Amino acid sequence: MFGLRATPPADADLPQLFDCIEWVAPGFEIVQSHLPGWRFAAAADPIADGSLHAHLLVGCRVPVREIAADAEGLERQLAAATVRLHRGDTEVEAGQGVNVLDGPLHAFLHFARELARCPGAPT
Repeated sequence: MFGLRATPPADADLPQLFDCIEWVAPGFEIVQSHLPGWRFAAAADPIADGSLHAHLLVGCRVPVREIAADAEGLERQLAAATVRLHRGDTEVEAGQGVNVLDGPLHAFLHFARELARCPGAPT
């Protein structure tokens, strides 16, 4: 999760995006569906179902400059971060930040740029 202190420029690069971030925190979204077997039409059903969002858990917020001094350092650390999902004592999945569009900061940059291109979208 990223907490912003300023709106990124529409054509931001990674250093400009880094300058807009105030804090970073681990986050976990719980999704749900009332449809049996999670079978639904690609667009209409998830929208009618509240986009499948049930709850968002946000962990401890850490000032971004306590993690890294610049965008390159933050990207390197977030891309290397790992997570393991357990069901009881059994690990059921593992991954790392690089799995998300080469890293969470790159994914956020992509989102910010696409949002800026959306007519009528808030800044």
